[in-house]
Amino acid sequence: MKKKYAIFVFMGFLLTSCATKRFDINAVDFSYQYIEQNILPLKFHDRSSVTLETADKIVKGFSSKDTNAWGYYYISHSFDRTERKLFDIINIDYITFILHVVGVPEARVNHTLVARVYLFDSKGDIVEIYEKTGFIMTYRGLWYGYNLPIDKMAEEYKKMFQEIINDISASRDRTNEILLMAGTMESDDMAGAYTKIYMIIK
Repeated sequence: MKKKYAIFVFMGFLLTSCATKRFDINAVDFSYQYIEQNILPLKFHDRSSVTLETADKIVKGFSSKDTNAWGYYYISHSFDRTERKLFDIINIDYITFILHVVGVPEARVNHTLVARVYLFDSKGDIVEIYEKTGFIMTYRGLWYGYNLPIDKMAEEYKKMFQEIINDISASRDRTNEILLMAGTMESDDMAGAYTKIYMIIK
């Protein structure tokens, strides 16, 4: 009876480790400390997988929800996954299977994360693109799981976006000068500016 229970628990563990979990940037808690940006109000360009609520948390301090703004901002993120097998014993698959069952990982997985914030003036021209890259290394296997390292990715994105906001704050004088030169958004120019931005970020 105990053996059957142990097998049931072990199989449940394997099924859980193989279940696919997806990373959602909008589920990340971006409640970190902010430096005062003092950036002229910008409108969120919503052609993004990032929601307005999440974007506002990331760039808290210079976003604007109405048309009374001096430009736009856009947020994007991406991640790439590559892996390298640790063992590849040709024609002896059962040996590698036994190794994995006893706790040896199948592969080393590298995750490359990218965070970007684009700033545009009221005419849709680029003011600056801020980008940070992060790296996470994990192992894949029966005892290590096959899912994305969601918690580690969340912390890495929080770190990268905070660094970007600090960089934006450090360059606020130059940014505000460019925004002032272009002027505020005018309703008859918004469609053209929006389209111009979309052509850059698509």
